[in-house]
Amino acid sequence: MKKSGSEYIAEFLEEKNIDTVFTVAGDHILHLMDVFSKRGFRFVDTRHEQAAVDMANAWGRIKNTPGISMFTTPGHANAIPGLTLAHQQLSPVINISGCADSNFLGMGAPQEIDQIGMAAPVTKKSSIILNGNHLLSELESSYQLSLSGRRGPTHLTIPVDIQTGLYDSDDMSVQKRGNISVQFAADDDVYKCYEFIEKSSNPVFILGNGAHDVIQSDIEGIVETLNCPVLNEMSARGIIPDSHELSYGLSDQRANPTARAMSEADLIILLGKELDFTLDYGSPPTISKNTKIIQIDPDEIILSRSKRTDFSLLCSVGVFVSQLNHLLNTKNVPKKNPGIIKTFKNNYVQHMNYLKSLTGKGESIHSMDVHREMSKLLDDKNCLIFEGSDFAFYGASFYPSERSNRWFVNGVLGMIGWGIPYGIGAKVALPDEQVIVFTGDGASGFNLMEIDTAVRNNINVKIIIGCDSVWGIDYHQQVQFFENPVATELNFVHYEQIAKSVGAYGDLVDKKSELGSKLKKFLEHQGPGILNIKTEPSPSPLTQHILNTKEY
Repeated sequence: MKKSGSEYIAEFLEEKNIDTVFTVAGDHILHLMDVFSKRGFRFVDTRHEQAAVDMANAWGRIKNTPGISMFTTPGHANAIPGLTLAHQQLSPVINISGCADSNFLGMGAPQEIDQIGMAAPVTKKSSIILNGNHLLSELESSYQLSLSGRRGPTHLTIPVDIQTGLYDSDDMSVQKRGNISVQFAADDDVYKCYEFIEKSSNPVFILGNGAHDVIQSDIEGIVETLNCPVLNEMSARGIIPDSHELSYGLSDQRANPTARAMSEADLIILLGKELDFTLDYGSPPTISKNTKIIQIDPDEIILSRSKRTDFSLLCSVGVFVSQLNHLLNTKNVPKKNPGIIKTFKNNYVQHMNYLKSLTGKGESIHSMDVHREMSKLLDDKNCLIFEGSDFAFYGASFYPSERSNRWFVNGVLGMIGWGIPYGIGAKVALPDEQVIVFTGDGASGFNLMEIDTAVRNNINVKIIIGCDSVWGIDYHQQVQFFENPVATELNFVHYEQIAKSVGAYGDLVDKKSELGSKLKKFLEHQGPGILNIKTEPSPSPLTQHILNTKEY
């Protein structure tokens, strides 16, 4: 029996239990969209292609399967920033773009651009399907790559004639795959790591973006057996909850001063964590020159970037952690009594006391006034998203992460514009949980109209904008270093009125005394909305670190 290329694509995704597509409609994907729609796929139609990829990014991260974004040719150009963020966050995404009839490519076909070349630097694989009989094998390859090793986005360009063409199932190239394969560590190598740990007095574990496959009980077993602290970053937040007595939160010591205690470590074990600028590349003041460093990662490229490690190992992080936990269980390992834990605890108490002391003058609102009030209203079922602003980074430094894939922040790329669509994608994946986006007035402007997407698709996401009328992180640097703010001041905008204009909930808070009641009312509202909060400009811990350490 012959079926269209679009039917084969739909069937493939159905077999992978993928039922949602984030898209902007366009000429070169209309056949795909028609077939998908008739088969019951859910379409979330967005206002911009970057936003659609950001939504697929969040959906894929939370579901642990590739999120699907789908566009026409010019839309693909708009999608590149979204693919860039997914690539940096190691999020599984399959980005599908249509294009003109393959028989006319290279001849000035309609809307023809180098889609493959554009996507290649920010995807794990970027390819075009020119033979319909190869659809299933190419899709399988993209699926496997997006979930294996250091996860990430892939791109497929599928011309319209490949979508509409009819193919016999007997002629289809098919790859029957097992589960996503992982690379085990040799027992001798695990034992070498154990010997480093055995000799150390103040070891610290850091879970990084490449640690998505680590099982909570395994890492808890290790740190509890050894009685040593653990930190985590971005994608690894919540693998071990911050409420665990040995977990001290975000490893980025710029945003989390608690993590600066790692300077006292005599051994640091990087689990899927790059030895990058957030760790001063393994140098003082963040890491002592006498500290031993072990690095475990599934990607040789990441290992090769590190210019200072005492032992590195190419393997699955989750498998290594499981192997090390098993080894420790077979040994009579005495608990360590590391002095570094006292420093971590003191740093944490000092940092929390500092954050809790911050408040606006009179009825003015400081960012921390908002976060303290909000923390009183949150329950255990929350997904929090912090997008690149002083307002959000105060929150990222304050709220704990208790569950995996429920706490998201920009990451080291520092990209903005993703927060609102990311929240929408997260809410699609988590219909029964409260999803809250904390963003600034600068960052929110990139994709603010996605509030209309939330309304049209009945997606109950809550967006809180800290409106301080400056591009905060850069504004504070300009003021301190040059006494001359340039292109970093914004007008106050009634963002809540924009929300109301598209049918969403909208409210303004400009008095501290109103915060508690208006936040409560906002969260109780059944439907998407924007709470616009007029805040004082104030450098967050991240910005303050930059101000304290940067030189011109």
